Amino acid sequence: MFAAAGAVPPFAELVAGIDARLGPERNMAGYVFHHRVAYEIACNWKVYVDNYLEGYHVPQIHPGLNRLLDYR
Repeated sequence: MFAAAGAVPPFAELVAGIDARLGPERNMAGYVFHHRVAYEIACNWKVYVDNYLEGYHVPQIHPGLNRLLDYR
């Protein structure tokens, strides 16, 4: 997931050099821009992002998803 607070750079520019960092078994060759969604939310953005990124509940509430994730 990529997010921009201002002008959006071209995707190729945003991910330049990422293939080398990911390694040969994982690369960006098959990825393309899918769509953009924007919402106006009346809240503190830091609380919203923290809520989105919080994963403490995942093992108990989403065991199937938890088996796919590596939090190390």
